[in-house]
Amino acid sequence: MAAQQVPPVGTRQSNAMAQPHAQAVILPFATPYLQQSAVNRAGGEKGLPLSGGIKTRPIPPQFKFPPVSRYSGETDPKEFLSIYESAIEAAHGDENTKAKVIHLALDGIARSWYFNLPANSIYSWEQLRDVFVLNFRGTYEEPKTQQHLLGIRQRPGESIREYMRRFSQARCQVQDITEASVINAALAGLLEGELTKKIANKEPQTLEHLLRIIDGFARGEEDSKRRQAIQAEYDKASVAAAQAQAQAQVVEPPPLSVRQSQPAIQGQSPRQGVTPGISIQNSKRLHVCEPSSRNQPRHTIRN
Repeated sequence: MAAQQVPPVGTRQSNAMAQPHAQAVILPFATPYLQQSAVNRAGGEKGLPLSGGIKTRPIPPQFKFPPVSRYSGETDPKEFLSIYESAIEAAHGDENTKAKVIHLALDGIARSWYFNLPANSIYSWEQLRDVFVLNFRGTYEEPKTQQHLLGIRQRPGESIREYMRRFSQARCQVQDITEASVINAALAGLLEGELTKKIANKEPQTLEHLLRIIDGFARGEEDSKRRQAIQAEYDKASVAAAQAQAQAQVVEPPPLSVRQSQPAIQGQSPRQGVTPGISIQNSKRLHVCEPSSRNQPRHTIRN
C-alpha cells in the first residue's frame, strides 16, 4: 500500500488560509466603496470621509435607494435633511444607511464638499448631519421675516390678482407667523379703494374668509376689464364701418372739358397765325368764341 504523501506543514497552513480569502473576494462587500486601489495612506477610503465602523456595517438587504431631489447647497440644509431622512426610513434604511448613501442625493458644490472631507473623519450619522448643517447654513437665502411681508405693497395700476400672487410667494418664505399677522400684512399692502371698503364691512376673522373676499373682488375686476375690452373693439369696428360708408357716398365732380375749335373744312388745318376759337369775317370783324357756352353773345372787335 503506497504511503500517503503528507504536504509540508507550511503548505497546509497556507492552503487553509487561502480558502476564506477566496470566499471574501467572491462575496459582495458590505459597502460598494471598498476597493484596494482606493485606500489611501491614512487607512481610509479615497474620496470618502466615512470611518471604518460605518463602512463595514452592511446596508439592510431590503433597502432600495428612494427618489430624492438632489441638494446643491442653495436651499435650507435642515429642510433637505428632514426630507432625506424620511425617504431613507421609508425605504427601510437605518442611521448607518443615511450616512453611506447621502452622496447619491448631493449635487454641485454639496457633492464636492462631501468628497473633500478628510478621510475617516465621520463616525456617525449624527456627526455628519451636524457638519452638513454647519457648512451650508450660510450658503442659502435666509427665510423671510414678518417685516419683509409688511413691505409687500400693491403698486399703482397693479391688479388685485397680481398683488396677491406676490404676497403669497413672500408668505411661503416666512416662518413662525400667526394667521392674524398674515391678515394684517395683506390688508396693509392694499391700495385704498372699493376692496378695502368691502373688507372693512365684512370684517374677516380668518385668512380663508379674507382670501374669499379678495378672490371675489378680483373676479369682478377681471370681468369688468374683459367687458371694457370687448366694448372698445366694438366701438373701433363701428367707427371704421361709418368711415367706409361715408367714403362710398362721396361723388367726385366730373373733370372740366375744354372745347377746341375745329377747322372750317375737314382735313384742312387752321390758318397760320390764327388762334383756335377765333374766326375772321370779311377781314374787318374779329369774333371771339367763348369755349364754355355757344349761346353767349359774341364780342365783335372792329378795326
